[in-house]
Amino acid sequence: MTAVFIPFYQFVLSLFLGASVFFLYLDTMFLRNHIKLWLLTIVVSVFSLSCHKDFDKISTSLWQPELAAPFAQSIISIQNIIGNDSNLTTTPDSLLVYIYIKDSAFNLTADSLLKPPDEIKFEKQFSLGAIKASSEQFDEAFTLDFMLDFINQDIADSLRKYDGTMQVFPPFEMLQPATKYFSPSENYEYLTFMDGILLISITNSMPVAFEQLQLKLKDVVSDQIIKEFNIPLLLPDQVFIDSISLHNLTIGNEFAIEITYFLTKGSSPETVEINLEQGFEFSLKLKDAEVIAGKAKIAEQVMTTDTSMIEYNPKDQEKLFHVNFRDGKLDYSLASELAMDAVIEMKFLSALIDGEIPEKEVDLKSGGVFNEVTSVADLSIDFTTNPDQPYNQFPVEFTIILPPTEGMVVFDSSDYVNTTFQFLDIKLAYADGFLGKKEINVNRDTVKLDHSFLDNIKGELILTEPVFDIHYTNEIGMPIRFLPIYIGVNTKTGEEQNLNADSIFIAAPANPGESIHGNIKYDNTNSSVVDFIAIRPDQIIYDGGGFTNGGEEVFNFVYDTARFFGNAVSTIPLMLRSSFISFTDTVQISAGETNSFLKEGELLANVLNGFPLDMLMKLQIRDSVTGEILETVEFTEILSAPVDANGRVVQALGSEITGFFDENFIQNLPRANKAFIILESKTFDNGTVPVGLYSDYTLEVAIGYRAVIKP
Repeated sequence: MTAVFIPFYQFVLSLFLGASVFFLYLDTMFLRNHIKLWLLTIVVSVFSLSCHKDFDKISTSLWQPELAAPFAQSIISIQNIIGNDSNLTTTPDSLLVYIYIKDSAFNLTADSLLKPPDEIKFEKQFSLGAIKASSEQFDEAFTLDFMLDFINQDIADSLRKYDGTMQVFPPFEMLQPATKYFSPSENYEYLTFMDGILLISITNSMPVAFEQLQLKLKDVVSDQIIKEFNIPLLLPDQVFIDSISLHNLTIGNEFAIEITYFLTKGSSPETVEINLEQGFEFSLKLKDAEVIAGKAKIAEQVMTTDTSMIEYNPKDQEKLFHVNFRDGKLDYSLASELAMDAVIEMKFLSALIDGEIPEKEVDLKSGGVFNEVTSVADLSIDFTTNPDQPYNQFPVEFTIILPPTEGMVVFDSSDYVNTTFQFLDIKLAYADGFLGKKEINVNRDTVKLDHSFLDNIKGELILTEPVFDIHYTNEIGMPIRFLPIYIGVNTKTGEEQNLNADSIFIAAPANPGESIHGNIKYDNTNSSVVDFIAIRPDQIIYDGGGFTNGGEEVFNFVYDTARFFGNAVSTIPLMLRSSFISFTDTVQISAGETNSFLKEGELLANVLNGFPLDMLMKLQIRDSVTGEILETVEFTEILSAPVDANGRVVQALGSEITGFFDENFIQNLPRANKAFIILESKTFDNGTVPVGLYSDYTLEVAIGYRAVIKP
C-alpha cells in the first residue's frame, strides 16, 4: 500500500501568499464582493503547482474546490488485511483457502458373514381408481323461429312476415314452456364423476334484450334436473356463463334445456333486423372430468404410476444397503380384473443388471393372467433409496397404461390388477450394511490451530463453506460407523463449539488384501462447521467412538479385516457472509505546523472498489503517542463492484465519496503521524448471501481536501 500527503504548513503558506497578492490586486481592479471567486482561481493554481504526482491510478484532477489539496492514497487488498500465513493458499481463480492437516488412526476387524433369507416376497393390488373422461362439448340453438310457436300468434305471424327486413322488434312474452334437446354423446352412455365441472354458456344473438329468463338443465336419461337458472336480463350479444360441479354426480349422455319463461320489451322506437335464425345459443362442456364408474369409450391414458417398496428380511436383523446376487430366480405373476386390456410396465428403480435398470413390459388382456420365471444372477440392488427407511427395502415401479378402447366398456374404480413377486433360491456375491456390533473408542487429544489471519477482520464473520475432510487408507473388509467429536475452543474468549458432525461410514475394499483411499466430508449441509469456525478456535479437542459389525450405526462389507489409518484436513475457502464486518488499513501522513486559516471543509475520496461489497468508510486520526482517537471523518457509501452470475467481481467500480471535517480536525492533525482507513460492510441481502474473498481484490482510495478559509 502507498500513501502521500503534502505537508500542511506548505499548503497553508502557499494559500496565504497567494491570497495576499490577490487582495492587493483587488484594491485596484475589482469590487470586494468578487473576492471569493478570484481566491478560488489563485488557490487552485497554487494547488496545481504543489501537488505530488504519484496518484497514478486515482487522482483528484477533476475536483474543483474552493481550496483543494491531496491528502492520502491507499491500495487495500485482502492480502494486506490478513497478512501472510503458511497455511493460506489460493485456488486457480485466486480464491483464498486456508488448509490445515492433522494425522490420526483407527483399527477394526469383522467377524461375521451375511446369510440371505430363503425368499423375498411382494404382493400388491392396483385398483383402477379415477380415470380421465374426454372433454365433451354439446351445442344447441333456441332460434327465434322456434320460439314463435310459444308466443302470441299475431306477433309470431308479424315476425315471420318481416324476416330479413329492418323493423321495430315487437314486445312479447313466452306463453308456454319449450324444450330443446342436445345431440347425445357417442363416447359414453353414463358416467359417475369423482371430479370435474360442467361449463354452461347462453348467448343472446338477437338484437333486443330479454328479461326474466327462466331455464332448467335436465339429464334426459335419468329425467332429473341438474340445475335451474333465473337470468334477470340478457342483453343483445351478451353471454351468460355458469358452471356445475360434477363431484359425485352420475349423468347420462343426453341433455335438454327447458325454457319456462322470458319476455322482451322489443326495440321500439328503433328498427332492427328481424332474423329468425338468431336466438339463444346454448353450449355445455365437460372440463377436467375424472370418473370412477360408467359405460364409455376409454381414451389412452396412464391408469397409475406407483412406486412400492419390496421388503428384504434378512436373518439376524441385519440392515442391508446393497447386495449383489450370484444366483437366484424371480417368479412373478399378473392377474387382471379390468374391463379393458392394459399394458403393465415394471422397473426395479434401484437395481442394475449389466449396468442397466431391469424392466419388463407385459400386455395383459382383460381378465387375463401372466406368469414368468426369470434369472436374477448378477442383479445388484440398492436398499438406501427410501428416506423413511434407508435399508432392507428397494423400490419397484408399476405403470399401468390403458390403451384406447374401440367400443364402450363398463368399468368401476374397484377394478384391479393383482401382482405377485417372489425371489427364490438366492445366493449372494456381495452385501454391505449393518452386519454386527463392535465398540471402538478414540483417545482424547488436543490440537492447536492458528487462525490469526482472521484477527485483522472484525465483526461477525461467518465463513460459509468450510470443510473438514477425513482422508483414509483402509485395508479392512468391514468399515466402521464412527461418531467423531470435535470441540473448537477459543482460549481468548472462552467460547466453545461442537462440530455436531454426523456419524460417518468408512468405506471398505471390495476384496481381501486390497486397500482403498477415500474421503469423508463435513460441510455446512451435514454439520455445524460454519458455527464451529465462527468462534475462531485456536484449539480443537478430538474425541469420539463408534460401533461395527451389526450395530445400527455401523456399515460393513462381508470380507476379512485389515488395517485402517487416516488423517483429517481442514479446508476453509474464504467464502463468507456477515451482517457486520470491519477491517482497517493504515496510511502514513505528514502534518507540519498549521495556522488557523482553515475553518471547515470536506475530504473527497476517489475510490476504485474491486470488492463485491457496499462499504462505509471512516478516516480516523489518532495520537501518535497514546493511540487516542482524535478525530473521525465518516464518508458516504462506497458502492459494490459488479459481479457475474457466480458472484465473482467482473470489474472494479469507481466512485467519489465525501466526508466533512471541522476546525478540530485541523487542530488535531499535527498530533498524528498516520491515519487509519476503517471500512465497514456487510454481505449481500443484509448479510445472508455469502461472497468470496480473492487475492486479486483491491480497493484503491485517493483522499484530498476541499476546505473553506476562515473569514
